[in-house]
Amino acid sequence: MATLNNCEVRWPILKDPSNNFDESKPRWSIEIVTRNKAQKAEWEAAGLSPKLKEDKETGEAYYSVRLSKNAYGSDPGAIKNPPQVVDGLMEPITDPNIIGNGSICNIAYYQSEYFSQKEKKMTKRNTLMGVQVLKLRKYTPKPKDDFKPVGATEIIEPVEAPDSNPFV
Repeated sequence: MATLNNCEVRWPILKDPSNNFDESKPRWSIEIVTRNKAQKAEWEAAGLSPKLKEDKETGEAYYSVRLSKNAYGSDPGAIKNPPQVVDGLMEPITDPNIIGNGSICNIAYYQSEYFSQKEKKMTKRNTLMGVQVLKLRKYTPKPKDDFKPVGATEIIEPVEAPDSNPFV
């Protein structure tokens, strides 16, 4: 297992696996980003493939890598353990949904090689194994504006059924 240190993270999906990227393969995932070319070179030396992207708001260029872990193994229905998520003191973070974009983390991953049928060559697979949060930029969901207060909810009690069937 290898570790990437002091990574800025975005879009962590660490509590419940998501199938946003592939409907048939729910997974946990996290995106690591950097603007630092030395850190990008470290990632490449570690066998990762950073992609050059552009921030839509600022126009600033950055490099990113998405690491993930499939929720299911080759055994049908056998769910894997989620990536370990801990704080700087190695205490478990019970609700990883509080990790917001811009948090700084150490990332543990496992690298393996496999033959890619699509590319017809040996390629590397990087599996997310754990996240250690060093600087937490807490995520707090914004309330939805879809509904407005309309008053107390009306409660309708169920009607009791008769003891016997009148159609017998």
